[in-house]
Amino acid sequence: MALAGGSYEAAARQPFTMADAGAPLNAIKSGAHNTVVVPVELSWKVSDSGFFVKTGLAVSVPDAPTGGTNGLSRIGNPWWIYQPLIVGSYLNNDGT
Repeated sequence: MALAGGSYEAAARQPFTMADAGAPLNAIKSGAHNTVVVPVELSWKVSDSGFFVKTGLAVSVPDAPTGGTNGLSRIGNPWWIYQPLIVGSYLNNDGT
């Protein structure tokens, strides 16, 4: 789908993780981490130059298990994360 002259994408990711901290903590946490939702990503090709630009927003939803007084004793994080992104890339397949 084209929006503002760019290509539109959306995505959702469910990361799984295992974290191991040795002495003095001796803690092992594993399982589904906070879900990441990307409601909007827009990308544009800059004429025929081989350059591309992408922008978007990723949101980490605090839906994984949390516990303890500060919410950090289990695998999830007890807060929302909003992560804007901008990416530039160059893709050229003529061998140069």
